[in-house]
Amino acid sequence: MTPETAVREATRRLSAALVRRDLAAAMACFTDDAAVFGDAGGEEARGGPEVAVFLEEVLEEPWVLGWEVLDVHARARQGWVWFVADADAVQAWPDGLVERVPVRLDGLLSEPLADGTRRFEVLTVNQPVGLETTPG
Repeated sequence: MTPETAVREATRRLSAALVRRDLAAAMACFTDDAAVFGDAGGEEARGGPEVAVFLEEVLEEPWVLGWEVLDVHARARQGWVWFVADADAVQAWPDGLVERVPVRLDGLLSEPLADGTRRFEVLTVNQPVGLETTPG
């Protein structure tokens, strides 16, 4: 699997878990000592317990969140994959409205597990300055 494919697959797995509002499946996308960072104040979690609380808060939102990766720059070194990806955060609201917000994901994927699955060691999600939300 190429580094780019690994990033797309890890992001797809996390998105699918979030769309299903499945905390256990979302947590399985992260290592036990992972870190997650957002661009708003307080959007930071370090270690499994904090990541779980962070994801619980995301899952409590009225909208459902997923990501669609548009472009990936990734490299593998000694089994690890570091990456930067342009993506759309897709927010689906209960009334049927779907909003697409351009975001940049960057981080580090772990060495593959026995089944080839990689997990996020670090994930940062930022909305680039000057990009607007668009109805999708």
